Amino acid sequence: MSATAARRVLHPVLAGIVPVFLFAGCGSSASSGPTPPPTTVSSVVPAPVVDAVSHLTVHGAAGDVVQAFEAEGTSECVRRTAVIETPGGNIEVTVWTVSCGTNVPMNGRHGTYSSIDDEAVPSDAVPVTLAVGRAVTFSQLYTVYTNSATEYHEPVVLIALSPAVSAEYRMAMVVSPSGDLDAATVLAVATSLTIAN
Repeated sequence: MSATAARRVLHPVLAGIVPVFLFAGCGSSASSGPTPPPTTVSSVVPAPVVDAVSHLTVHGAAGDVVQAFEAEGTSECVRRTAVIETPGGNIEVTVWTVSCGTNVPMNGRHGTYSSIDDEAVPSDAVPVTLAVGRAVTFSQLYTVYTNSATEYHEPVVLIALSPAVSAEYRMAMVVSPSGDLDAATVLAVATSLTIAN
């Protein structure tokens, strides 16, 4: 049967269903049950979250949820990450030990760099100055390997912390995992970072 013939066959069936749906939606609101309350975004600004080791302080905006820094890795390479849950997606703020060096972003880890001048940083990275140090913004390729490879472009702000309160934690990165949020949003989070005394 051709696609045109299939449409001709389906069209009368669909034409008979549409009035039923329209009629079903015309009943009184009392019979349809209670109306759920409207969804609203909280106007409460979350308390800042301070990393106990690097003293990097993450500030969320109204409606965000900021999770405390959590450590992961090995004794040779420790990464400490705070997650900001926003209505549009998550942002990760990560600091890592100097011994981590440079690691490719893939499979749940969004990369580490030895400096903002690291050869792995793209040549088109844009320099910016933040309250917490010199930084560069760029888009990095993040790959997830399962039965196949899925690639994402993630907006990144890579920061050389200054002053680095800890000799071990001198670099930080703000990233939108899998590129859910745009570069301007990631830069706004990086701009809001402070270092606690």
